[in-house]
Amino acid sequence: MTCPISVREVGDAERRANDDASAPFTYDEFRRRRRDRPLRELPSLTRASVRLVHRAAPRELRIEVVLSLAAGLCAAAQLVFTRTLLQR
Repeated sequence: MTCPISVREVGDAERRANDDASAPFTYDEFRRRRRDRPLRELPSLTRASVRLVHRAAPRELRIEVVLSLAAGLCAAAQLVFTRTLLQR
């Protein structure tokens, strides 16, 4: 499993923190950081986070997935039921 944060990024963050600890975090830094991680990396980051959670708490992850699916099915059933009531 690869780490989503590179060693270079950690080194850059430490250098910035040591160079100018009094400088506030700016919106420009936030936007620049977002461009460094394209949207294409989102699936791999999601897989890595799910793997991490599964290794840490597999039972709780399964319970959460089942509950989320049940909530989605209940919401879909409510929409179908409401639609049929409104069509009468």
